[in-house]
Amino acid sequence: MNYLYYDNINNFGDDLNTWLWPKIFKRDKIANCNNTPYFLGIGSILNKPFVERHNLTSNVKKYIFGAGVSGFNANIYEIMDTTWDIRFLRGPLSSIVLGNKHKYITDAAYAIRQINIFEEIKNTKKKYKVSIMPHFKSVRYIDWQSICSELGFHYISPIVKSDDVEFILSEISASEMLITEAMHGAILADIFRVPWHRFVYDIYRTDGAEYTEFKWNDWLYSIGMHKYDFIKFPYKKQRISNVIKMYTKGLVAIELWYCSKKQIIKKFKNIDNHNYFLSESSILQSIDERIEEQIFLLNQEVIHTSL
Repeated sequence: MNYLYYDNINNFGDDLNTWLWPKIFKRDKIANCNNTPYFLGIGSILNKPFVERHNLTSNVKKYIFGAGVSGFNANIYEIMDTTWDIRFLRGPLSSIVLGNKHKYITDAAYAIRQINIFEEIKNTKKKYKVSIMPHFKSVRYIDWQSICSELGFHYISPIVKSDDVEFILSEISASEMLITEAMHGAILADIFRVPWHRFVYDIYRTDGAEYTEFKWNDWLYSIGMHKYDFIKFPYKKQRISNVIKMYTKGLVAIELWYCSKKQIIKKFKNIDNHNYFLSESSILQSIDERIEEQIFLLNQEVIHTSL
């Protein structure tokens, strides 16, 4: 199959796709390459721009396997036809946007629990009391490694290449607790039973609060955890444009929104153990059963189609 995802950046959550799906479906492409179906798994990729960029308006079949809608204004429902085979969506908000006509289970990353090496990664020896994983867009604004050093925490970078995915999974599993701005940091922590706490540093400014909260709550509702506490760092607006304005004769002005390193460290120090979260084991068991069934059904169809 042609696996589609956001592939223009080395973002951990997106790069899970190239690492995971060949392990699940045991093949990269079906024999008939001229009619090879598309597979949309991990990511908030159900939106009109993504569809148009990848020419998904063609007659080739599209399998949706746990992907999420990118917001209430995704404008994708109107361009879906019978070539869209929606096996399951990420969560109830995605289902609402698509007219409540399709079932949801949870984020497709939970399929990791079905692969042969899952238990080996899950049983990685604990090495870190607390790890921090920011969103990949936040790493350009602050030295998270330095913050971790001052706190005595372990830093896990969200910017990886596909070859590094398994290492990052092991790093999450080796943590007793995870503080994360990256949604798939929290998702993988939940998958490996590592209690997590969410924070928001810069993602509201770069991606927007509505988009960010839509995808987080789409997932959280799917695992029965839509009510939880997390850290929102206050931004202070600072003008840093004086020098730039001088050299550009007033043509360019830049303003930076930031939260100080001191504030971040203070907030992280004050996270109580009861403010780390995990989904209920009964919910996880139900997710495992439903995803296992969907993998079996799609594998059977892929095998039949390729004969």
